[in-house]
Amino acid sequence: MITPNRKPGKIQVSVLDANDLLREGLVMLLDRSDEFACPGNWRDAAAAMKELKEIQPDVLLVDMKLPGQSGFRVLEALPTLSPRTKAVVMVDCRADDCVVLNPRRYGERDATRIVPQPFSAPDDCLQMALKAGASGVMHNHCSFDYLAKAIRAVHGGRYWMELPTANRLAEQYLLTMRPSHLHDEAGAEKLTLRERQVASLVSQGRSNKEISRELHLGYSTVKNYVSSILEKLDLRDRTQIALYALDKA
Repeated sequence: MITPNRKPGKIQVSVLDANDLLREGLVMLLDRSDEFACPGNWRDAAAAMKELKEIQPDVLLVDMKLPGQSGFRVLEALPTLSPRTKAVVMVDCRADDCVVLNPRRYGERDATRIVPQPFSAPDDCLQMALKAGASGVMHNHCSFDYLAKAIRAVHGGRYWMELPTANRLAEQYLLTMRPSHLHDEAGAEKLTLRERQVASLVSQGRSNKEISRELHLGYSTVKNYVSSILEKLDLRDRTQIALYALDKA
């Protein structure tokens, strides 16, 4: 819903949130502030995508629990619809309850919860939002003052995230930047990154079915990776893979 509140000199913040009470509360707080104005608010992605091109807000607050179409689709379309707009994603779950998503299919939730593992920790919804183009991610149980800081940060060209999310991203970045312990020894350079992930999970006692679920791979694909590891490293069975991986950890 477009509202005639585009006030010069203020940061223009639109709101896309399925929760009517929360959305209307945010609109009221934004419009009553001396710093912000809210030129548009919507309860579903389709309505927002129809009007964002006309409004061109500075910042868009996006709820990830949207009916019909995922908020990730809005993030993907935002550079085309409104190139100047920075997105701040808001979720209502605790950091330890944040769902894990399959990075190949935005918006579909996997039942698996975050379990930090070497090489293979999947993205949670906040990490996926950043990779999909959001400039900020946060939990919506925060105060309005805290939200205002996030809005100012992304409007000024910076990124905003809470410490647990920053730590998870840093861990993933470091894993991609440095060779794994499995890669340090003779013979291990033959393994691909995915094979090293599988070997690490085998060393943790995971079955092929568990590895398939955690890495979002088909069961037969995991079996092929295990066979490839055995052949490349000249090993006889899964026990030797586990011992090899643990020795190089």
